[in-house]
Amino acid sequence: MFNAQLLYVSRLPLVMAHDRWLPDIFARVSPVTGSPQISIICISLLTALFAALSFGGLAVIQCILHTAAITLEFLALLLLRLRRPHAHRRFRVPGGWWGISCVCVPFFSVALVVLVATLRDWRNFPGQLLVVGIIVFSGATLYLLRRKIAVRSEGKL
Repeated sequence: MFNAQLLYVSRLPLVMAHDRWLPDIFARVSPVTGSPQISIICISLLTALFAALSFGGLAVIQCILHTAAITLEFLALLLLRLRRPHAHRRFRVPGGWWGISCVCVPFFSVALVVLVATLRDWRNFPGQLLVVGIIVFSGATLYLLRRKIAVRSEGKL
């Protein structure tokens, strides 16, 4: 299972480097095998670090990060509906704002329960919460830096 996961996960840094979200070193591939060796090494090191955690600790990290990721998707749904209500979309939640609330309110309620239940015993998982904090901080920092670079390059055109 690890080898199968490594094959597809190692492509994420490669693609992110091609899109200029990560340094170019992650875009290098082996001339012999065509595999992204730096990405494979980095993903393997991260996996080794996470393998040292307990199952409960990994569950805490997974619950918080997965809930946060889906929350961002629902917030994007709400923001797009507010900012561009008449934009053409392949799929549209029917029912207007009533339909959106029927979709979003249950999710946000469950997400809040998951967050409260996970953080209720936060003193038992300080390392895991630190990992979550580092991941969230690095993702937000990368996004803001990338956005700043994109705004600068648009101004030069």
